[in-house]
Amino acid sequence: MIPPKPHFYTVELVEEPSELIAGDLPIAYIRTSDRSAFKRCRRKWGFQSGLKQNLDLRDRPIYFWIGSACHFALEDYHGYNFYGSPIDALGAYVEAQKQFSRANKLKMPDSYEEQVAIGEGILTHYLQWVQNRGCYDTLWIDGEPQVEVRCTVELNIPKEYLNYCGYSKAFYQGTLDRVAVIDGQIWVQDWKFYKSISDMPHLDFDPQMGAYIWLGNAVYQQPIEGAILQQFRKDLPNQPRILKNGTISAAQNQKTTHSLYRDALIKMYGNVNKAPPANITLLDEMAAQEGHDRDDFIRRDRTRRTQNQQESEGTKILMEVMDMINPDIAMYPNPTRDCSWDCQLQDVCLMMDRDDYWQDVLEELTAQRTADSDDWRDYLPT
Repeated sequence: MIPPKPHFYTVELVEEPSELIAGDLPIAYIRTSDRSAFKRCRRKWGFQSGLKQNLDLRDRPIYFWIGSACHFALEDYHGYNFYGSPIDALGAYVEAQKQFSRANKLKMPDSYEEQVAIGEGILTHYLQWVQNRGCYDTLWIDGEPQVEVRCTVELNIPKEYLNYCGYSKAFYQGTLDRVAVIDGQIWVQDWKFYKSISDMPHLDFDPQMGAYIWLGNAVYQQPIEGAILQQFRKDLPNQPRILKNGTISAAQNQKTTHSLYRDALIKMYGNVNKAPPANITLLDEMAAQEGHDRDDFIRRDRTRRTQNQQESEGTKILMEVMDMINPDIAMYPNPTRDCSWDCQLQDVCLMMDRDDYWQDVLEELTAQRTADSDDWRDYLPT
């Protein structure tokens, strides 16, 4: 069956998806990550999507774990701030995960101690970073900070088509890391933790940012100005290099920041202007490379969407979801150069194309995905 062409879309907010009763047919839940995976590679999406085989990797990469840990630390720091600092909130997260793992006979990730040290360094640098740049104000509604906001929106898909696809309803879900207020305007803020910081020339076309803005508009029923992508480099700045003669290096290939370099010059010479010309030149170059919204370790970029763009994003979401729930959709792969680092199932994909015994390998690598749970929060220190 060919999906009907949508002429317009409507949304309905849902407080608790678990309380939904929709008859005998199941409900389709689609998240932004599911949508991205569908467009990236349908074969991989078919393995992992809750709409299809619903498989998850048995050994998830450690970067997922540290990303979740830092997300919680920032959620607390920009919310109720129970722990006083994001570093202490990170420690609370780790302690809760340890107790949760012991109680459920689970294993902590390998090398998590090393990742925690990196997380502490990232958050320590962030505290210094925002002192000079500001961190915006969190939106509060009815005494609750708008951090880790989980949204569920019903999509207006024709009932006949839903039933043909085997569903009674379809809901789009997403989590807004933070909703911030800047000069009276509402912005959705998203935190990402990457191996390296990159320029974002495509941000105005980014579907994830568009979806977050669209979700924010639906949830808060008031204009959302745009989204802020804040990148954190999963690496730590070093103190400026000290040469054998005791002076501070003026080499450009140092993994440091303007503020660290400036503090080191002041400590050694008492005043920046008393430092050697080569050091002052490097300091000026670092200042020019950095700015109000970036250095080599943290960067934030804004992107705006007009009301027409937000409505267009909603229509695109609706059309993509109708493709995703269609039982007749073709499940072909989309190999690219990114497969080597972005897909842990690439060997399975090659075996399928060679008609090898790929099912056993898939079973070794994956297991049925369990529902996301926040039960670990019950173990947070009070």
